[in-house]
Amino acid sequence: MDKKVLPILVVDDEKPILIRHKTILSKYFGKVITATNGEEAWQHFKANKVIPVVITDIQMPNKDGIWLINQIRSENKATQIIIISTLTKSSVAIFSTYRNISYLPKPVDEIYLRLAAMNAYNIYAESVWINMLRDEICKFEPDEDRIWQIVSSDPWRKDTPLLPEEMGGDHQNDMPLQSLPESAKTETSSIMPGQAGSTADNNSLEMQKSIAKAKEVFGEEAFEAFWEELKDISESVEIKLLDLEQHPQDQNLIGAVFRDFHTIKGNCGMMGFTIVEGLTHRLEDVFSKIRSGDLLATPNVIDTALTGKDIITRLLQAETGETIMNDQKNLHEAINSFM
Repeated sequence: MDKKVLPILVVDDEKPILIRHKTILSKYFGKVITATNGEEAWQHFKANKVIPVVITDIQMPNKDGIWLINQIRSENKATQIIIISTLTKSSVAIFSTYRNISYLPKPVDEIYLRLAAMNAYNIYAESVWINMLRDEICKFEPDEDRIWQIVSSDPWRKDTPLLPEEMGGDHQNDMPLQSLPESAKTETSSIMPGQAGSTADNNSLEMQKSIAKAKEVFGEEAFEAFWEELKDISESVEIKLLDLEQHPQDQNLIGAVFRDFHTIKGNCGMMGFTIVEGLTHRLEDVFSKIRSGDLLATPNVIDTALTGKDIITRLLQAETGETIMNDQKNLHEAINSFM
C-alpha cells in the first residue's frame, strides 16, 4: 500500500502543533490533511474514500476528539487512530472501547510521531491484505492467480526507518534537538538563572540557536504561526490577570490563566524552546496551587505572573544583557517563595 497515495488526517486546535505535525509527516506521506476540530475532520474523513490513519487531539472546540472517534468507528473499524493528548478518563475509556487506537502523550517527540504514524499505516495495510486474502480463499471457486497476486503484494516488509539504536552507533547528533527524548537533550537547554554556569549570554545564545533550529526544522510559516498565537495568548493572559486582581476568588479566571500558561508551555515544548518551557511550567505550577486552594491569588502572585508573561516574550526575542538575567533570577526567587 503506497504511502504516497492514501492520505492521513491530523487534527488539533493549536495551529503551531498542527503545522509541526504536518511538516514532520509530509516527509513520509504523500498527502497530509489537517483539521482544527472534530467536525471539520469528520467532513474530511467522509469526503475521502479511504483514510488509513487519523491522528487527533482530544480537547478541541466544537466537536472534540472523542466525538470524532465515535463517528469514525460508526462507519469504519479498520482506520488506525492515534490520540495525541494529555491522558484523561475519557481517552482511557476510548482505549477500552475500541480497537486500533494508540496513544502518544503531549508534547510528542518527532521520532515517536513518525514511527507511530508509519506503524499505524503498516497495520492498516496488513489488515487490508489479510482481508483480501481471506475473502479470495473463502470463495467457492478461489482464483489461484488472484491469490498469488495478493500473496506477492505481502505488506510485511520493514520499510519503517530504524531508530538510532537499531542503526548501530550513535546517531543522536544527526537529529534535531527537539526530536530527542528529554533525557537526550543537552544540559545547556535546561540551564536556569541562578544555577551554576548560567549567564545572560548562555540563555540568549541558547534561545537564538533554538529559534534558528525551529525555523529550519518547521519552516518560517510554522514559527510565525507559533509567534502570532503566543502574542494572542499573552494578551489574553494579561487581561485575565488584571481581572483576577479584582476578583481573586474567581475559579473560572484562575482556570483560564492556568490553561493559557499550559498552552504556552506545550507550544514552546513542541518548538524546542526548553528554557521558556521550563519557566512557563513553573508559572503553571503556581496556578495549579491556586486552583487547589493551597495558594491565594494575591497582588504579589499576580504581579509575578505578569512579570513572567513579559519575560517569556523577551526570552523568545532572544534579549541579551544583564537585565534579562537578573529579571529571570528574581522571577524564579519569587516563584520559589510561593511553592
